[in-house]
Amino acid sequence: MSCERSLQELNDLSKEIRSEGGVSIKNRVYLFKTYLSCFIGYDLIDWFIKTGHAQTGADAVKLGEDLLNANIIHHVLDRHHFRDHYLFYRFRQDDPPNDVNSGPNVASLKAECGAKFSWAKSPGFVFWCKHYYVLKNEDTTLYEFKTDLDSSPYQKYDLKDATVAVDNSADYCIALKLADLQMGSMWLNLVSSYPSSVLL
Repeated sequence: MSCERSLQELNDLSKEIRSEGGVSIKNRVYLFKTYLSCFIGYDLIDWFIKTGHAQTGADAVKLGEDLLNANIIHHVLDRHHFRDHYLFYRFRQDDPPNDVNSGPNVASLKAECGAKFSWAKSPGFVFWCKHYYVLKNEDTTLYEFKTDLDSSPYQKYDLKDATVAVDNSADYCIALKLADLQMGSMWLNLVSSYPSSVLL
């Protein structure tokens, strides 16, 4: 199945979820805070099974995660993957207008056909830091996020004049030499514990 077709199927499914007879989308309160236009994760799981879109709870969670990865829905605070719990999720199109971030979010970048993404460790001041990296297809920008759910990038690196080298002294380690980076080079140790579309 092509990437475009898969995204179209998920968009069609989202219209069905939002239609009459779909999941209840309304303002909800949790710990004295109101979250606008959202639904509950386990309600969507029940709807998937009731309507025949999924046969099991695990299939329904996978379908919800596909909607999240396609940037159609997200956790209202961008702190959770899709789960069969009492967690609030919102359609991106229902986000309040004042929720403007300083760059693309992880899900929107990953939803584009051909995007490459992976967890990687990079050296910090004392310890190696584990961050999430996304490279859009046909783009010269490497986006660095603190988690795979972030709503805006932690850093952006222009790869237009970068050189890439493999560092054989460490497993899965690559060195990027960037023109605009103060220290001149950045080392990434790709983490293979999370199966994904690996960078490079």
